[in-house]
Amino acid sequence: MNDVLILDDDNDVAEVLCANLKDAGIKAKSLSTGWHVMNDMVENEPPRVLITDIIMPEVDGLQIIEAIRKAYPDTKIIAVSGGSQDISGQCVLVSAKEKGANVTMLKPVDMPELERLVSSYLSTS
Repeated sequence: MNDVLILDDDNDVAEVLCANLKDAGIKAKSLSTGWHVMNDMVENEPPRVLITDIIMPEVDGLQIIEAIRKAYPDTKIIAVSGGSQDISGQCVLVSAKEKGANVTMLKPVDMPELERLVSSYLSTS
């Protein structure tokens, strides 16, 4: 089982986050999204921590947060975004928190902070 699943439609961002977490000794896998891929993986191996971008094609991070929160309430969710606004004009990170994200982070992500946060989640779950 991967401890961490990273979803980001920018493959470079996903790979950098994944590589940094792996360098810190954390089992991580990155996907460049796709509802069917994420859905299959979660059904087979739910991650302990999900790191998801918000603004993505096909299915956005808010929908993913809602689905994961319902199916796996114990999964820790970290939402990341460049701080865009949703259609109501609200910052998507505020919306992510309302949908069930445990923590939100602005891009570019502070890697030492992300590593600390993920490590703390993994040590308590």
